Amino acid sequence: MELHLQSLSSTCHVTGEAFVEGEQLFCCLMEEESGEVTRIDLKASEEENFTPEGAILCRWYLAYRSKEPADSEERALKLTAENLFIEMCDSGSDEESENASLLQFLGLMLERKRILRNRGVSKDGVWQNYYHIKSKKNYKIPAGDLSTRFFVEIQKKLGLLLNPGSSDEDNNEDVENAPAPSETTEAS
Repeated sequence: MELHLQSLSSTCHVTGEAFVEGEQLFCCLMEEESGEVTRIDLKASEEENFTPEGAILCRWYLAYRSKEPADSEERALKLTAENLFIEMCDSGSDEESENASLLQFLGLMLERKRILRNRGVSKDGVWQNYYHIKSKKNYKIPAGDLSTRFFVEIQKKLGLLLNPGSSDEDNNEDVENAPAPSETTEAS
């Protein structure tokens, strides 16, 4: 799965000023009234002056780094699940409970795609450890309960990202009408 969103902006959404190398930024994915999902980047100092024009799906902080030449322009324009996972982990947003379920889901998905390797849960059971094969870096995210509730919650968030034209009511109906895992049967 790839999320086709804007890459990191070089200017503040609130003030229009260019970012300075190392400056702390506030970033978020927002669903606009039109149903489109947009990435918003602004100076962390301007967060209190930011008025979202839609629902914020997730948010994180990071230090601004000027863009390095990408392997291809097309890749630079895409925000992939892998890039989103790494950016959110590098920014320290794993401590924010509102993004925990999204990080858990992205971790599972990237593990299945063999982009991440599962290194197990911490001894205290709080953190799930992953190893990113390309960068050879270790990441830790909150360990989660993979219950039906977890998948219902993540389905709502991803429904907004994957079906930008649908409303919250459409997504809630799909979730409410979806059978619980114990109710599903396999065809012979």
